Amino acid sequence: VCFSLLPLGFCPLAEIRLSNGPSRCQGRVEILYNGSWGTVCDDDWDIVDANVVCRQLGCGHAITLPAAMTFGQGSGPIFLDNVDCKGWEAALSECWSHGWGIHNCYHYEDVAVVCNGNEVGFLRGQRRAGGSCGVQDLGAAGALFSPMQVSEGPTTRILTASVQDGESKLQGESDLGMVCHVQGHHILLTSCCHPAGDGSIRLVSGPDTCQGRVEIFYRGNWGTVCDDDWGLSDASVVCKQLGCGQALDYKSNAYFGYGTGRILLDNVNCDGSEPFLLADCFHLGWGQHNCGHHEDAGVICRGESSLRLVNGSHRCEGRVEMFYLSQWGTVCDDAWDLRDAKVVCRQLGCGHALAAWGEARYGQGTGYIFLDNLKCKGHEPSLLRCSHIRWDVHNCDHSEDASAVCDIL
Repeated sequence: VCFSLLPLGFCPLAEIRLSNGPSRCQGRVEILYNGSWGTVCDDDWDIVDANVVCRQLGCGHAITLPAAMTFGQGSGPIFLDNVDCKGWEAALSECWSHGWGIHNCYHYEDVAVVCNGNEVGFLRGQRRAGGSCGVQDLGAAGALFSPMQVSEGPTTRILTASVQDGESKLQGESDLGMVCHVQGHHILLTSCCHPAGDGSIRLVSGPDTCQGRVEIFYRGNWGTVCDDDWGLSDASVVCKQLGCGQALDYKSNAYFGYGTGRILLDNVNCDGSEPFLLADCFHLGWGQHNCGHHEDAGVICRGESSLRLVNGSHRCEGRVEMFYLSQWGTVCDDAWDLRDAKVVCRQLGCGHALAAWGEARYGQGTGYIFLDNLKCKGHEPSLLRCSHIRWDVHNCDHSEDASAVCDIL
């Protein structure tokens, strides 16, 4: 039971849920307080706060902060405002805020979160992208489940899980390192990843598996990399190691949120000769650093098919669309000009930029609007290297979708 006269920290495990989304891991954030469900205001809300929500729900990591009212307005009380999580909290109610029910907000400011976990999809046998680990509830004792696909990088292995009289059974390839625990009358898969080796890396809290905070594995634990001396040559090695193609940008100052655990590498300095492993680059030594998690390094790799032009007469003409969050979205025309179009044309392997149109000249797109207020100088290798406001922030609608016209080479 929580009491309004006590500090927020005295109710550390207040229940939360994500409402009105396509799965339990996407939706409007709602929190239970004194027997009632209420919402959270978006003042000061960021990816670090969203990560705490995803972790509390067993949904992996936050991959985006959806625009206001993406999952509709809530009702009832607004319980939390100006939430400020540090990233280590086990529950949203452990984060700092003004206190229960203290706010200056309306329901059109209700926050929402999209996490990379999807319990329902996993149980139906769908692939789990990126080899993410999470806690999965397989159902009541006595049930027998069909084979499930567990995705680990490029490899998909088939496992069959069953629970009989409270005893868990898991059949499949033993090198997955799968561990089962019975909790009450349910079986929980608490690990779904092939054991990593020292020097293995992953990208966390980005919109897809080729963008995010850099984390590296050492002696049984994942840790982060400090951004001291971090640059494009270092990011290039990360992208090569992950099979994510060319490095488009490197990020510092915890751009993708604060990590947790140890900071394992600092002053990384790759010279470009390292074929695949970040750990082969110069660094101060495992665990040697003078950093905090506010300095966690990140990268953005090209991945596959990250940019396209749509609805034109050829592939080098049309509405600009980018691939994020496993879907295509658009770019707003605020500040859009020929220098921005020049970067698009170069990135697509087209010729010179001939025109930079706004106001949805090639029709309105759908889905998210990913970038706004782009200010390219014209020489950047990709749009993501141009100056822009945060990738999930804009004040546009699809009537402002940007377009470009390039020469065909």
